[in-house]
Amino acid sequence: MSLDEWFALGIPDDVADEAQQWVSRLDSDQVSAEDRQAFLDWLDCSPLNRWAYSELSESWAKLSILQEVSHLIDRSKVLEFPAATMPAPELIPYREKVAWHSIAALLLITFGILLSTLMPNTNGLQSIASDQLKVVELQDGSQLTLNANTLVTTQLSNKAREIWLHRGDVIVKVTHDERPLIVHAQNIDITAIGTEFLVSSRSTGPDVSVLEGAVQMTLSEDSPQPLWDFDRASFFNNKPDSLLLSAGESGRVDAGQSRLIKNAPADVKRKISWRDGLLIFANTDLSEAIDQVMRHSNMKINLKHPALAELTVSGIFNAGDTEEFLSAIHQQLPVEAIRYSSNWVVVRARQ
Repeated sequence: MSLDEWFALGIPDDVADEAQQWVSRLDSDQVSAEDRQAFLDWLDCSPLNRWAYSELSESWAKLSILQEVSHLIDRSKVLEFPAATMPAPELIPYREKVAWHSIAALLLITFGILLSTLMPNTNGLQSIASDQLKVVELQDGSQLTLNANTLVTTQLSNKAREIWLHRGDVIVKVTHDERPLIVHAQNIDITAIGTEFLVSSRSTGPDVSVLEGAVQMTLSEDSPQPLWDFDRASFFNNKPDSLLLSAGESGRVDAGQSRLIKNAPADVKRKISWRDGLLIFANTDLSEAIDQVMRHSNMKINLKHPALAELTVSGIFNAGDTEEFLSAIHQQLPVEAIRYSSNWVVVRARQ
């Protein structure tokens, strides 16, 4: 994994510094309504601000992943990491860039030590990342199909089989076993009941669709709150909610009501069209469609105004063909795509 995937290289230093301050402030326990409004105003000032915050908050979340499993690291091995293998520091004239690259390098080294410590243990954690479609078979025979730009962590113990979805989409095909199989996604837990199902991590919350069998969704009281969503604090002040989904059904968290709800009837197989190299949208919110398109491309697509997110788009697109998608939304919607670089596009209302 390259450093570019961990930190937003190319973002102006002053914008990156402001984004870092917002990430830190919003992660604290004392965030006022004025702070939240100031943050939203800052996001609206420039697409660069939204890009920087998106990148920095994702990096912050990756740090949280390491914290969650830090108790499983053999500290003695970390302390005995040979200093002689570290390259000699190279002088760089800009102090800010040294700091960013040093932090990124430290993250990668720590993550590498973590994996090397845990992976030999059949009951330990294993992180699986994909930059393209990937099929992985777990030790119990269960199969994971990862969409592009997806990150999961798995742990198989004597008592349970657990999967943490940190970002992206994963299809889980469960093999029968006495141990329960549970997927953790943001603030919900999904328990499989002899099934095949899809779990998607979205900025609005996780979405679950059942292809075969059934799953039990449970609202988790102790799951970490997403950095970008301020309305979910109420979830952790109530008792867990649960929802049973059978084949052909899907469910999600209703942020307004702080409960789990079933989605309107829809073609579940359309949601997994990426498995066949296609993206199929049917009156899909523009923001969700853009999220799916970006999973299969290096291009960043930002919406100029939040109101555009509620526009809907339809069509069948080849995964990875960003130009085809941008052309389609230009024809279907009152929007236009403004290119700021070869891999950065801002979609705004047509003028």
